[in-house]
Amino acid sequence: METDRWSGEIAVSSSQGNASILIKDGQFLWAHRPIDRTIERISKFSWLVLPPDSILKTAKSWEDFVQLLLQANPDSYNQLVRFLKTDRLELFFRLFFWSNVELSPRPFNVEPPDPVQLGFYSSRKLATLLKEARKRIDEWPEIQKTIGSSKRLFFCQVELPPISTAPQDAIDMAFLEKEDTVSSGLPYTFEEIEILRSCDGTKTVQDLVRDATDGEFLTLRRLVSLWEKGAVAPKDDDSFQSSTRVKTKGIRIKEGILALVTCLGMGFVFLVIHNLEARFLPPYISQVPLQQALEIFKQKNDRYPLTLHELSALFNDKMPREYKEKFHYQLTHPLEYKLMIK
Repeated sequence: METDRWSGEIAVSSSQGNASILIKDGQFLWAHRPIDRTIERISKFSWLVLPPDSILKTAKSWEDFVQLLLQANPDSYNQLVRFLKTDRLELFFRLFFWSNVELSPRPFNVEPPDPVQLGFYSSRKLATLLKEARKRIDEWPEIQKTIGSSKRLFFCQVELPPISTAPQDAIDMAFLEKEDTVSSGLPYTFEEIEILRSCDGTKTVQDLVRDATDGEFLTLRRLVSLWEKGAVAPKDDDSFQSSTRVKTKGIRIKEGILALVTCLGMGFVFLVIHNLEARFLPPYISQVPLQQALEIFKQKNDRYPLTLHELSALFNDKMPREYKEKFHYQLTHPLEYKLMIK
């Protein structure tokens, strides 16, 4: 399919589940479970709001379903996008661990994702994904052997930064390339910090996997990595001392933040803001218009704006005034921001 630049959908049927994979010109776009199975899974996420059933029934495709989710979760927009990007890859890799798999290709000309709402679904080379799949197949037995029992309890052994200063890495090194990611100078990725906060000595490995949004393989891979670094320790480890807290090594938080702010200030001085042609503006008003405007800005400038005033300049200062009055916007690093209602 990669050689022939094939486009279309692959239906995957297995004794362990079903999925659909979308390919465009030999490039992987996304994989997803049936919508009803997806709803069943994500309904357990405390941070996510599901639209009413009457609204969900109007979704005729995966694209429709994702757009409904984005519109219903303006306050968790970044977290939802990170989950969608991660989950498509995790499902693709998981197919290689399923048994009795049957593939049914359905060729057709694939339309590219909506550049405003679904632009984060960037394509991936199949050859690169297959290389990672082979690596995971070899790595999985070692991970299981290292973890041992799923009933093990782990304790965090390091001092973590406050939540407000935690790095917001969209995708970590496990995903082939740092997709939409800039290093924050802190020793742990956002995904690792989530695991460290969960390792409080009361949750088993099974609990950590069940609560994680990124799936079993990545959760256990990160847990093993943190164990090797001395950041976590199992309760049954003879050398473990629950009263010991190892100081986090590397760049101190304040120094990391200061360095980041300095780099932002120096780099952004030389960036030129181009006006966006009117044909690229959303022709409608949805529940997440400001987030869409921010995504358009990032597509044009490879970063998010410093302020909402800079964002407004991209639209020739024609953005509704209530955006600035209603929302508090903060740039945390070039590819991450916080958006809160005042």
